Amino acid sequence: MGRTLAAGILLLCLSALLVGETARKRGYGISLNYGSFGVPEYLLDPFLLTYPAVRGEGFGISVKKYGREGLASPYTTFYSLRVSEVTSGGLWRVDEEDYLVKGDFTLRQVLFSYGVHLNFFPRAFLSPYLGVGVGLGVGDLSAKGIYRDGGEEHQDSYRYKSVVPVIKVPLGLTLRPGGGVEVEVEGGFENAFYLSAGMTILL
Repeated sequence: MGRTLAAGILLLCLSALLVGETARKRGYGISLNYGSFGVPEYLLDPFLLTYPAVRGEGFGISVKKYGREGLASPYTTFYSLRVSEVTSGGLWRVDEEDYLVKGDFTLRQVLFSYGVHLNFFPRAFLSPYLGVGVGLGVGDLSAKGIYRDGGEEHQDSYRYKSVVPVIKVPLGLTLRPGGGVEVEVEGGFENAFYLSAGMTILL
């Protein structure tokens, strides 16, 4: 156990030196990522008695600007553009006294945000990070449903499109295998909860 821990620390130190030597040459990066979006069940349970799964997917591109020390900087600023779609369809009910609705909805969003990542071990081969970002986007919500009230069947539809604020809180892990790329696994919140994977080409 002690030897394994010592070997791990040595590897971390060696990787830090390697990253430190080459990091100053890299000032920018272009990142592509893809992931899943949704709303966890435990957040819906207090408000809905019956509901289907709420999930979707999204694709993003971002430009990163590293600090004065390049990849070895403790912070990274980013400009992010993400397109996402969250859908759901099935039976909905608020409580026992409410009528049962059979319906579906689709929420499409185009989100732009600006923010910063705090890199915990910027000189290491593997570095976790935490960030925050804000911005603006366009949300397009369409929904339709069928329900019975007093023995009669009713059908409603809804469409709403608006500019929306963007709040982004990413938590991720960066892997630097060399060759001018970074690999990221990231989760967090960006107007919905998400989990994504991506690659950054260093410039």
